[in-house]
Order: sequence, then structure tokens, then C-alpha cells
Amino acid sequence: VLVPLGARLDSVWFVLDGAVVDHTADGAALAQMGSGEIVGEMSLVDPAPAAVSVRVANDATFLRIPNEKVRAKLASDPPFAARFY
Repeated sequence: VLVPLGARLDSVWFVLDGAVVDHTADGAALAQMGSGEIVGEMSLVDPAPAAVSVRVANDATFLRIPNEKVRAKLASDPPFAARFY
């Protein structure tokens, strides 16, 4: 489990390789995300607990960046922020 249901996130994860699946509280699969997708980006704008769990579907590689570093980059680099959002 990459993101437990109800967790408060302090980072975003970029999926570099592999796949993850979002699951509802009752365990139903919602969506699969793969290479190039971002997990936890809502934590940048909404500190609420995670509404879904995110589970690794197969071997995967991630780049984890703490929210404070992402926020600093967004604040200091408007072109980057425009592409990110």
C-alpha cells in the first residue's frame, strides 16, 4: 500500500515505472495509474485525509518529493507551475 485510506500525505509520488490502483474504502478498484502519473497531488491543495487507498499493482519505481519542495518550486517558477497545474 503506497497510500493508506485516511492517511495525511506530506509528499507526492511520480510513477516512473509500473502501476498503482486507487481503491475505495470497501476495496473496489477505481482507476489504474502508470508511468508519468502523479500520486498525492491533491495533498498540495487540500490537507484532508486520503479518500482512497493507493496500492502498487506490480513492481513499480517512484520519485517521492516532499510537498514543501514542490510548493517552493511552484512559488518560484511560474512556467513550471503553469505546466504542473
